[in-house]
Amino acid sequence: MYARLFQFNLGPGQQEFAEGRADIFAPVISALQGHISTTFMADHASGEVSTITVWETRADAEAAGEELAPWLKQALGDKVLEPSTLKIFEIYEPKA
Repeated sequence: MYARLFQFNLGPGQQEFAEGRADIFAPVISALQGHISTTFMADHASGEVSTITVWETRADAEAAGEELAPWLKQALGDKVLEPSTLKIFEIYEPKA
């Protein structure tokens, strides 16, 4: 399994906007091939927002990024204050 960590900053006072976009994107993300789970997180005081999605394969995680990029650009528009970051991690589940 692979985790895709996407982070961006909307600035303070954007809780309603961020949560509205999360509500829109959750079903879109979950419909993509290989999707296992999605978690949205935010520090509303600073405006930092993160999404962790878990995928069956690295290829699924990468394909999700390609498919979601145009949606994100349209949905977030010029609200993002600084460049977003994206990282993909392999998940290790301890044996014990």
